[in-house]
Amino acid sequence: MSIYDKLKSYGENPKKPYHMPGHKFGNGFSFLKDPLKYDITEIDGFDNLQNPEGILKESEDLLSKTFKTKKSFFLINGSSSGIASAILTVVSQGEKIICARNAHKSLYTGLIFSGAVPYYVYPKTIPGLNIQGGITPENIKEAIEKCPDAKAVFIVSPTYEGFTSDIEKIAQIVHNHNKILIVDEAHGAHFGFSKYFPKSANSQGADIVIQSLHKTLPSMTQTAVIHINSDRVDPAALKSNINMMQSTSPSYILMSSIDNCRKIIDEKGEELFFKYYENLKKLRQNCLKLKNISLEYKDFLGCYGIYDFDIGKILIYSKNKNVPGDFIKEFLNKKYNIELEMCGLKHALAMTSICNNDFSDLEKAFFELDILLNDFENIKETDLKQEYNIKPKIYSSPRDAHFSKKTLCNLKDSLNKISGGFVTPYPPGIPLLCPGEVITEEILSLIYKFLDTKIEVIGIKDNLISVLEN
Repeated sequence: MSIYDKLKSYGENPKKPYHMPGHKFGNGFSFLKDPLKYDITEIDGFDNLQNPEGILKESEDLLSKTFKTKKSFFLINGSSSGIASAILTVVSQGEKIICARNAHKSLYTGLIFSGAVPYYVYPKTIPGLNIQGGITPENIKEAIEKCPDAKAVFIVSPTYEGFTSDIEKIAQIVHNHNKILIVDEAHGAHFGFSKYFPKSANSQGADIVIQSLHKTLPSMTQTAVIHINSDRVDPAALKSNINMMQSTSPSYILMSSIDNCRKIIDEKGEELFFKYYENLKKLRQNCLKLKNISLEYKDFLGCYGIYDFDIGKILIYSKNKNVPGDFIKEFLNKKYNIELEMCGLKHALAMTSICNNDFSDLEKAFFELDILLNDFENIKETDLKQEYNIKPKIYSSPRDAHFSKKTLCNLKDSLNKISGGFVTPYPPGIPLLCPGEVITEEILSLIYKFLDTKIEVIGIKDNLISVLEN
């Protein structure tokens, strides 16, 4: 079946979307019903994203005003292009940057392009769930003491599951040492528009903030933005790097989607976020009656580096039974036609947005699942310790490894060899291995566990892995 036929078929019979993108099949919002009529190039009067001076500049200025930033730029290649552009702007060949190790693959792309050398900081893991928390101010202070010549600090907040770090305190520490703070806020584009959700890194001192509008706001897939909030960053240098990372033929449909999203926030944001919060509050309060599964997050606050939590991310897990994430995801899919965002080894995740108007279907499904789990006795063993706390052994920089000669090796024979590429469970897209890292016994064990649990592991095909030649 062709992708066109598959997509057409799915569009005619879609599942209930508790996943990206945030517009939820355009629920409640009218936007370009016949998009082919608007698929144009840089014709007269429509400006040029590589050098915006007309309507695109005006739209970016309006975006900056809405998000309360010093300067904002459109990204039509997703947050991935923004993260790589930010890295290229603040560090170059041989320079050091302090990075959270739970970063998206695009960070490492930026390291390869720039030639910068990472010094990693590690979030703590929530026991029993194998989910990573936040980065503490103490983590950053210690990293700066150990790597004082680092030019910048890069962290992820919120995480895929919605956990945030204390950005304000981290920013103070970073700036006291005359460094630049970059925050990957891809999953928090909706922050800062309602008191019921966490503050945005834009208002907490981050110098550069990257956000994926398409993840949690009514905007199309691939749409994102990057913001500058201080004079520590040269807008011209950042724009130059963005231009290198983006297509020279940007989609006007995607750009108009960004602008339309901004307009919705300006005109209806307060009303929509309040209704969204009330529906989420009702769901969470009703689900406190569940016996075998939990949506609770308050127990995590103040622990594991977690400063705040996005209530729009619905983390589904069992407190008292060993329930695999894929069991939860498959049950909701087959029984209730609900498509979740992702599942981990011991949890599943529903992503919501202001375009989810009602959660009664999700609530009903949770209660039936709860009853089913009364008789659940370890259908599949997924007992994990804290493998995500593994600190990789670095043999060479990502850039040096990327440009080295490589060969394919059977996974079972790869122990102690040097990874030639990325090995990334997806979602969430956080590499277990980066180019130049040693394939240890612990990492091999975790790769096998992900493969056994049917979680896609990019970088492993037919049990083969890329390694550096001897």
